[in-house]
Amino acid sequence: AQGLIVGYEDGTFRPDQEITYAEAMTILVRAMGYEVYAQSKGGYPQGYIVAGSNNGLTKNVQGSNTLPISRGNVAYMTLNALNANMMEQTGFGSDAKWEVTDKTLLKDILDVTKAQGQISAIENTALTGSSSLKAGQIRIGDKIYDTAYNMNNLLGYNVTYYVKENDKGDDEVILALPDENKNSTFKIDSDLMYNIVDRGAYKTISYYKTEDATATSYVTLDNDATLIYNGKFESL
Repeated sequence: AQGLIVGYEDGTFRPDQEITYAEAMTILVRAMGYEVYAQSKGGYPQGYIVAGSNNGLTKNVQGSNTLPISRGNVAYMTLNALNANMMEQTGFGSDAKWEVTDKTLLKDILDVTKAQGQISAIENTALTGSSSLKAGQIRIGDKIYDTAYNMNNLLGYNVTYYVKENDKGDDEVILALPDENKNSTFKIDSDLMYNIVDRGAYKTISYYKTEDATATSYVTLDNDATLIYNGKFESL
């Protein structure tokens, strides 16, 4: 009905057939409004491949035009399409023309806003002390959001998050993903932790690297480090 899937030349749609790289690209290029541009570049399949490539749809995607595309590659291609600039018709009749806009499928069609920030509070606790948030709520910056699923394990993480208005009219975080370049983790098996001790001006965690280790190792804590124990803020 939206004109995104128009079938094959013989009039069939073949729903049980594996979708190819070129077919997936064609659907997304049409969704972004680049149908006319793709046709001007030679039509299916090459024109759609050119249109998609020029708009970043091939980032992190691998495939061959005529071969089936994997679900993982479709996911990457779709993510790229959601955040790419759309093309719209701005002139009609004898003055027909199309222009690239600052609109995206994500924001202007799906009404989802993408942002980045640190999750600083969840129910019962925050990075600075106690929290009065309700179950299913988080705070990012100075704003409190409902969440589509439990995000308590992301307390303290810098995340890319996606917000959409829910049925109650409230802003809801529907997805939060840790930013690869803004977080680092150092994991110690709880069974191998030994103590928290003072070493000079800093506190350190002493632990055993392996079950067979006879000497402890240390990791130094910043003076302004935050301790969350069993999901609650604790003073160091």
